[in-house]
Amino acid sequence: MPTPTQQANERLWAAHPELSGRALTSTTADAELRREWMRYYHEASEPSSPPDPEYTPAVTPKSSFPPAPPSSVTPCVSEEKCKDESGRICRCCNMSKITLYVQKGDSPSEIIVDSAGDVIKGEDMQPDTGHTFIGIGDGGKEEQEMFGFYPVSSWLGGVGGINTNEGFIIPGNEKPTIGIYDPENEHNSTAELSFKACPEAVENLKKSINEDIEAIKKNTEDAPKYNLAALQCTTWARGKLREIGFEEPGGFSPYDTAEAIDKAKEKTKPVKVDNKSGESSAKKK
Repeated sequence: MPTPTQQANERLWAAHPELSGRALTSTTADAELRREWMRYYHEASEPSSPPDPEYTPAVTPKSSFPPAPPSSVTPCVSEEKCKDESGRICRCCNMSKITLYVQKGDSPSEIIVDSAGDVIKGEDMQPDTGHTFIGIGDGGKEEQEMFGFYPVSSWLGGVGGINTNEGFIIPGNEKPTIGIYDPENEHNSTAELSFKACPEAVENLKKSINEDIEAIKKNTEDAPKYNLAALQCTTWARGKLREIGFEEPGGFSPYDTAEAIDKAKEKTKPVKVDNKSGESSAKKK
């Protein structure tokens, strides 16, 4: 079943075919459209009507229900140690996943020259910059915490914003703004690269992203500035991974080819280590 966001998008695009399916921006040009989108979103989010109070559905006797299946979460009790790609050592069963996602688009240099200009114009179709974003957690996109860095008012300067599964974090707003972009975990990708990470790496990544989010909310001087020629979605995501000791292969970006992805995936498998010595159990070549 489509999510409230998807339903709101479809109703808005059906009512305004001139949008050609584009995402709304935070500019004044889209203000009325954003209000209309929010109305559709709230209507799609409303719970279904309760049953007639005079009708009491039949309830299967409690004793006839099958026993609950065992929990799918297995406690981490093994002492077996693994080393993640950043060099950290932790219990193998405590490791989780950090994923770099990429959607190919046009080169930022081409966009700067051809169509971006300096100001994001809400009434125009936006250039296809592609996108790079980060997922934290195991499972598919719907189960991960996802974050991506986007422009707010300018392609070449000004405080950027961070899109999440709950909405878009923009300067001066404490709560995520809904309707500017789709939830980040619904964003398409054409390639991905996952790292097995120890808890320390995951916590450090979350802390770094949260520091950016808080600076953007308060619109402080150290809030990250979006610039296609400098700090944009790809350089932001790569920088976050490098901060915690992970390095993705060269060429892994939304606008370049990524021939090294397959080889890099082999490198990102956790290496088991000797519990006594802390040395890698892999044979040296």
